[in-house]
Amino acid sequence: MKISIPTERQTIQDSIAKYSHVKSRFIRNVIKGKHWNLKDQRKYIDDLIAIEDFILNGNHTAYDSLVYSLLKERYAEEFKAIAHELKPEIYAHFVESERFEIWRLEHAGDRVQEELKLKQDWINAGGLE
Repeated sequence: MKISIPTERQTIQDSIAKYSHVKSRFIRNVIKGKHWNLKDQRKYIDDLIAIEDFILNGNHTAYDSLVYSLLKERYAEEFKAIAHELKPEIYAHFVESERFEIWRLEHAGDRVQEELKLKQDWINAGGLE
């Protein structure tokens, strides 16, 4: 099996096609009408392309996982739109995680109240604080 090492020219050609080879319609629609000279717009689109890459190809290193988590948190709505379009199973998992987090936060107060009641019951039973 022969392994092909990309030449510098191939690497440059691959990076030149970065924007035109985007798979997500969502990202392609974001690119439309944006100005190249506005670096903040380009950075935003580059981040969306990184999200697309993570969704399609996974993350391979600890650094990739960290970047993926940060991008997913920073661009949660965009992440959901891209995942829903390209990998619905990832979208479903993300939505379920969001639902659990919302439920956990909503019920955090219940656990505090329960703990206070248990503490009072402990004291009523002769226990010390």
